[in-house]
Order: sequence, then structure tokens, then C-alpha cells
Amino acid sequence: MFDLNQVKALKNKENNSTENLLSEAIKLFDSYQEERNDDNLRQAANQFLSVIKANRSLIEPYIYLAYIFYLFGDEQRARDYHLTAKKLDPQNQKVLFLNSLIY
Repeated sequence: MFDLNQVKALKNKENNSTENLLSEAIKLFDSYQEERNDDNLRQAANQFLSVIKANRSLIEPYIYLAYIFYLFGDEQRARDYHLTAKKLDPQNQKVLFLNSLIY
């Protein structure tokens, strides 16, 4: 038989895992801002990509990746991630800021 409680528990576990990945990625990004260490920025980008793999509907990793690729001078990827974030929430303040920064 199908146990709805098991499905809910599994979903909660996935959400917690995604939240942990996102939190770790933001910490790496913050450490880049403090230390200006490109390795931290690369690690943060990889972590944000993991968050997207776990949950494509979260806007935060797209916003951060757009900014990270902007910092690395990869304008096309910055625009691609920005566009995805914009599709998720066109009125998000960070999305609007990135719009003025990237374009």
C-alpha cells in the first residue's frame, strides 16, 4: 500500500538537504566576498549547481550564479542564469538589480 506519511517524510528530507546545500553555497560565496579568493567562488558556483540539480524551482542559485559568472566575465552564462531567475520571479529585487548590472 502507499503510505502518504513516508512520502511526506521523504519530501521533507529532500527539502532539508537542498536547504543545507544552499546554505553551504551562500557561506562559500560570503567567504569569497571577505577574502576575494576565486577558489571559494568556484566552489560556491559548483554548490549552487548542485542546488539546482536538487530543486530547479528555487530562484536563489540562479541569482547567485548569474552574479558569479558576471564576476568571472562570462556574460553569456550570466545572462542565461539571470533569464532563468527572471522567469521564476520577474519582480524579485535581486533579479531587477542584476538586470541593470548585466545588461
